[in-house]
Amino acid sequence: MIFIRLIVVCVVSWLAGVMTYFSSLRLIYGETAEGSDRTAVLFWSFVASLFAFPLIYLPLMFLLRRLLNGFKPLAAFPAVASLVFILPTSFILFVFSLSIDGLFHSLFSPEAMLFHYTFIAVGFSFGIGFIWCFRDSGI
Repeated sequence: MIFIRLIVVCVVSWLAGVMTYFSSLRLIYGETAEGSDRTAVLFWSFVASLFAFPLIYLPLMFLLRRLLNGFKPLAAFPAVASLVFILPTSFILFVFSLSIDGLFHSLFSPEAMLFHYTFIAVGFSFGIGFIWCFRDSGI
Protein backbone atom coordinates (compact mmCIF):
# COMPACT_ATOMS: atom_id res chain seq x y z
CA MET A 1 0.00 0.00 0.00
CA ILE A 2 2.84 2.40 0.81
CA PHE A 3 4.42 1.76 -2.58
CA ILE A 4 1.20 2.69 -4.38
CA ARG A 5 0.84 5.81 -2.25
CA LEU A 6 4.42 6.75 -3.07
CA ILE A 7 3.77 6.31 -6.81
CA VAL A 8 0.69 8.54 -6.50
CA VAL A 9 2.74 11.15 -4.62
CA CYS A 10 5.43 11.12 -7.32
CA VAL A 11 2.92 11.49 -10.17
CA VAL A 12 0.97 14.24 -8.40
CA SER A 13 4.20 16.05 -7.51
CA TRP A 14 5.42 15.91 -11.09
CA LEU A 15 2.05 17.17 -12.35
CA ALA A 16 2.15 20.02 -9.81
CA GLY A 17 5.58 20.94 -11.11
CA VAL A 18 4.46 20.84 -14.74
CA MET A 19 1.44 22.98 -13.94
CA THR A 20 3.74 25.43 -12.15
CA TYR A 21 6.02 25.60 -15.19
CA PHE A 22 3.21 26.36 -17.63
CA SER A 23 1.49 28.77 -15.21
CA SER A 24 4.74 30.64 -14.58
CA LEU A 25 5.45 30.80 -18.29
CA ARG A 26 2.04 32.37 -18.84
CA LEU A 27 2.03 34.71 -15.82
CA ILE A 28 5.63 35.93 -15.96
CA TYR A 29 6.38 35.94 -19.68
CA GLY A 30 2.88 36.04 -21.17
CA GLU A 31 3.70 33.04 -23.35
CA THR A 32 2.46 29.51 -23.82
CA ALA A 33 4.37 26.37 -24.74
CA GLU A 34 3.21 24.82 -27.97
CA GLY A 35 4.11 21.69 -29.89
CA SER A 36 7.69 20.55 -29.48
CA ASP A 37 8.37 23.05 -26.67
CA ARG A 38 5.56 21.56 -24.59
CA THR A 39 6.78 18.05 -25.36
CA ALA A 40 10.34 18.95 -24.36
CA VAL A 41 9.21 20.43 -21.05
CA LEU A 42 7.09 17.38 -20.27
CA PHE A 43 9.82 14.96 -21.30
CA TRP A 44 12.78 16.59 -19.53
CA SER A 45 10.86 17.37 -16.34
CA PHE A 46 9.69 13.74 -16.29
CA VAL A 47 13.22 12.39 -16.85
CA ALA A 48 14.67 14.66 -14.16
CA SER A 49 11.87 13.63 -11.79
CA LEU A 50 12.54 9.93 -12.44
CA PHE A 51 16.06 10.48 -11.14
CA ALA A 52 15.17 12.99 -8.44
CA PHE A 53 12.44 11.06 -6.63
CA PRO A 54 14.44 7.92 -5.73
CA LEU A 55 17.90 9.51 -5.61
CA ILE A 56 17.29 12.91 -4.02
CA TYR A 57 13.86 13.47 -2.53
CA LEU A 58 13.13 10.11 -0.91
CA PRO A 59 16.54 9.63 0.78
CA LEU A 60 16.50 13.27 1.89
CA MET A 61 13.06 12.88 3.48
CA PHE A 62 14.09 9.69 5.29
CA LEU A 63 17.23 11.42 6.54
CA LEU A 64 15.23 14.42 7.73
CA ARG A 65 12.75 12.18 9.52
CA ARG A 66 15.66 10.44 11.23
CA LEU A 67 17.30 13.73 12.22
CA LEU A 68 14.03 15.08 13.61
CA ASN A 69 13.13 11.76 15.27
CA GLY A 70 9.76 11.86 13.59
CA PHE A 71 7.64 14.30 11.69
CA LYS A 72 7.69 17.40 13.88
CA PRO A 73 7.75 20.08 12.64
CA LEU A 74 5.67 19.02 9.66
CA ALA A 75 6.60 22.13 7.69
CA ALA A 76 10.24 21.01 7.58
CA PHE A 77 9.52 18.29 5.02
CA PRO A 78 8.03 20.39 2.21
CA ALA A 79 10.47 23.21 3.00
CA VAL A 80 13.58 21.03 2.80
CA ALA A 81 12.35 19.18 -0.28
CA SER A 82 11.70 22.53 -1.98
CA LEU A 83 15.22 23.73 -1.23
CA VAL A 84 16.90 21.02 -3.32
CA PHE A 85 15.27 22.32 -6.52
CA ILE A 86 18.67 23.18 -7.95
CA LEU A 87 19.71 19.52 -8.33
CA PRO A 88 17.11 18.34 -10.86
CA THR A 89 17.31 21.67 -12.67
CA SER A 90 21.08 21.29 -12.90
CA PHE A 91 20.60 17.81 -14.36
CA ILE A 92 18.41 19.18 -17.15
CA LEU A 93 20.79 22.05 -17.86
CA PHE A 94 23.83 19.76 -17.75
CA VAL A 95 22.37 17.65 -20.54
CA PHE A 96 22.23 20.70 -22.80
CA SER A 97 25.37 22.55 -21.67
CA LEU A 98 28.50 22.43 -23.74
CA SER A 99 30.77 23.39 -20.84
CA ILE A 100 30.77 23.74 -17.07
CA ASP A 101 31.00 27.50 -17.49
CA GLY A 102 27.94 27.39 -19.73
CA LEU A 103 26.12 25.35 -17.09
CA PHE A 104 26.71 27.96 -14.40
CA HIS A 105 25.60 30.80 -16.66
CA SER A 106 22.50 28.91 -17.74
CA LEU A 107 21.40 28.36 -14.11
CA PHE A 108 20.22 31.98 -14.11
CA SER A 109 18.58 32.03 -17.53
CA PRO A 110 14.83 32.61 -17.88
CA GLU A 111 14.37 28.99 -18.97
CA ALA A 112 16.20 27.75 -15.89
CA MET A 113 14.07 29.94 -13.65
CA LEU A 114 10.98 28.18 -14.96
CA PHE A 115 12.53 24.82 -14.07
CA HIS A 116 13.51 26.21 -10.66
CA TYR A 117 9.85 27.04 -10.04
CA THR A 118 8.89 23.61 -11.34
CA PHE A 119 11.11 21.73 -8.92
CA ILE A 120 10.27 23.98 -6.00
CA ALA A 121 6.65 22.93 -6.54
CA VAL A 122 7.67 19.29 -7.07
CA GLY A 123 9.67 19.31 -3.83
CA PHE A 124 6.96 21.04 -1.85
CA SER A 125 4.29 18.58 -2.96
CA PHE A 126 6.61 15.62 -2.48
CA GLY A 127 7.37 16.75 1.07
CA ILE A 128 3.67 16.88 1.89
CA GLY A 129 3.10 13.55 0.16
CA PHE A 130 5.96 11.95 2.08
CA ILE A 131 4.23 12.86 5.32
CA TRP A 132 0.99 11.37 3.97
CA CYS A 133 2.77 8.15 2.96
CA PHE A 134 4.98 7.48 5.94
CA ARG A 135 3.58 9.27 8.99
CA ASP A 136 1.60 6.28 10.23
CA SER A 137 3.86 3.55 8.86
CA GLY A 138 6.64 1.73 10.62
CA ILE A 139 9.02 2.25 7.71
